Amino acid sequence: MNDKKPISYLIIIPITIGLVFVVLSVLSLLNNVIFWKNATESITGTITEITTSESYDSDTGHSTIHYAAHVLYAINGKEYTTQTACSYYESVGDEFLLHYNPDKPEDARGGGSRYSFSIISLLAGGIMISKAIKTIKKNSKQPSGNYNQSSGNYAKK
Repeated sequence: MNDKKPISYLIIIPITIGLVFVVLSVLSLLNNVIFWKNATESITGTITEITTSESYDSDTGHSTIHYAAHVLYAINGKEYTTQTACSYYESVGDEFLLHYNPDKPEDARGGGSRYSFSIISLLAGGIMISKAIKTIKKNSKQPSGNYNQSSGNYAKK
C-alpha cells in the first residue's frame, strides 16, 4: 500500500501560478533594467490623447481608473508616438517628459514607477510558492500508515 499522501492539486496550482509570476516578473525586471540603463536621453513630447481603462477588485469592491497618455515627440526631425502611464491631471496638449535610448528612439517611456509592478508580482509569486511549500512540509508530517484517498485519513498499520 502507498504510505504517502498524494500532493493535492490545491498545492500544485499555487506553485505553478507562483512560478509563472516569478518568471514573468524577472523578465519584466530585466527588460526595465536594460531599458533604463540605455535610456540616456530625454525629450519633451506633447500629449495628443488620453485613454482610460478601469479595473475592478472583486475582493474589496473598489474600481481603479488607469490613465495612459499618447505622446507625440520628434527626434532628429522624425516624429514618433508612444503610450505611457500618466496621472489623472494630465491633459491633451500638455508637455510630457520622456526618456529614450538614442539607438532606439522609437522606444520612449515616461519616468513613472520603473520597477514597482515587477517587484510586487515577484513578491506575490514568491509568497504563493512559499505558502505551498509550507503546506507540503506540514502535510509530510502526517502520521505514518496507509493513506485512504477517499476518506482523507490514515489507517494505522
